[in-house]
Amino acid sequence: MAHAKINEQVSTKVRPSDVFNGETVRRRYFEQVMDLVVRNAISRKTFISGNMITSSEGYEWILPGGRACLTPAFWGQPRSFYVSGEEARANILLAMKIDLSRSRSYKQYKP
Repeated sequence: MAHAKINEQVSTKVRPSDVFNGETVRRRYFEQVMDLVVRNAISRKTFISGNMITSSEGYEWILPGGRACLTPAFWGQPRSFYVSGEEARANILLAMKIDLSRSRSYKQYKP
């Protein structure tokens, strides 16, 4: 992921846990993370999930070091957006200019 060409402005007080709850992207950062995923994806797949009564379309993006998936809302459940792969999440956080030096999980990733 090219960090230098992305000019996202995020406060230095934002922590990785503010953006991700495990692999799940928190709603507050949905648009920023989605924009980074779409711009830096290697490829994208579309999938259909559902049953005989209803179906919905979801998306998966292959990223350097992982993947991102947007699952559709289904039977009263909200949609879900998650990024699997620690390296992929670290690249997104670095592109958002979040300081990873204090994070136990991400401090090994340097800008």
